[in-house]
Amino acid sequence: MKRSLGAVIGIALVVALFSNCGKNDVDAVDLGLTSGTLWATRNVGAVNQWDYGEYFMWGMTVETIDYDWLNYSLCKADQSRLTKYCNIAEYGDNGLTDTISTLEANDDAATTKWGHRWLTPTMAQWYELANECYWVWTSNYRNSKVCGYIVYKAKIDSDKGVFTRTPDASYSTADTHIFLPANGYRYGQNYYYDNIFGNYWSGTLCKDYPCHAGNFVFDSTGIVPESDWCSRIDGLSVRPVRKR
Repeated sequence: MKRSLGAVIGIALVVALFSNCGKNDVDAVDLGLTSGTLWATRNVGAVNQWDYGEYFMWGMTVETIDYDWLNYSLCKADQSRLTKYCNIAEYGDNGLTDTISTLEANDDAATTKWGHRWLTPTMAQWYELANECYWVWTSNYRNSKVCGYIVYKAKIDSDKGVFTRTPDASYSTADTHIFLPANGYRYGQNYYYDNIFGNYWSGTLCKDYPCHAGNFVFDSTGIVPESDWCSRIDGLSVRPVRKR
């Protein structure tokens, strides 16, 4: 039976749509978190679990060449002239303020790149991941020579919130987990501390300094203390989440 060109195109679009949905479903891992949050297996822009993916300024959905205020789309060339996500007048352009403290969908790289079910995790979701999973540092995830943390679904309560370099023998990469590569960050035209530090955006604005936003930072010793806010123009990776 012959089909019209329109029918063939329509079928192709439907197949593509369901293929993408299935792909994203496979990439969502249930780590047994209290909130029911599912974590993606890779960063936005990454092909493999160990790839760093793309680096974004906070609230931007494309990479840039220079990570500086001149190239930041949510200000007028200066950290004290913000045009969105600003709760303190002295940081806003002409005193602008708004009440938006979490990334909206059109400014969220996870949502714009992967679809409406995905978003950049909040700081609360990052710390839930930290406190309810078992974290094992590796310097060679799946023979990739990439450092980072294997974040396992905890098997017992005493494993929750543990960061270690010497895992319990009962854990292996056959168990439910995600991998967070130590991706470093970008500033100006340069890369810094890749394969040493992990730096990941949250969707949460810093309430005291709106030119900053929440980021989750780790190294081989665990979470880096007092480093959970950084400049919105730094280039960081995004690891998407979604609900069940």
